[in-house]
Amino acid sequence: MSKSSRNDAPSAKQVPGLIHRDECYTLAEFRARTGLKDWAIRRLRRVGLPVRRVGENGGGAAFVLGSDWLDFVRSRSEQQRTSSNSE
Repeated sequence: MSKSSRNDAPSAKQVPGLIHRDECYTLAEFRARTGLKDWAIRRLRRVGLPVRRVGENGGGAAFVLGSDWLDFVRSRSEQQRTSSNSE
């Protein structure tokens, strides 16, 4: 096996779609990993997805914690499940 073929496999941090509970993602990386467009992220923020800003006066770089995303998805799916059961 050549050296280049061993390094072709992406690491877990590079795989699109994987969000780890114990990691922090820039908004750009979060967008790339989830495949969400800007409008979708704005909408999710409006309905409760926490986005953390680091910098002076809250105007710095934006980050999403993996734990926040996973908790948000879990809570939204539970809300949808309970609302569909009550109908």
